[in-house]
Amino acid sequence: MSELDEKEQELEVKRVIRQVIMDQLNELKAHKQESNNSFVLFEKSTLNILMNFERRTEHEVNGNSQVKILEELEQVIEDNKKDFEEILTLLKEKL
Repeated sequence: MSELDEKEQELEVKRVIRQVIMDQLNELKAHKQESNNSFVLFEKSTLNILMNFERRTEHEVNGNSQVKILEELEQVIEDNKKDFEEILTLLKEKL
């Protein structure tokens, strides 16, 4: 595989990942439900991969869009943290 093909493939993978993340954020905003008790907990390595990906693609994303995406991700993480703490509280009450 030539270097040009590898770069094209890498760009396509980045585009697909970015699109999946954007779709998931839009889905969360569109269908925010109070009764939804689902949350995502990333282990350290997955979170590092996502953060590194965001840093590497920084130059490819408009600055305002990037800030908006990061704010939305931070909000989702904060919501998940609150839900996780609530679950822990409920579990402690049962003990």
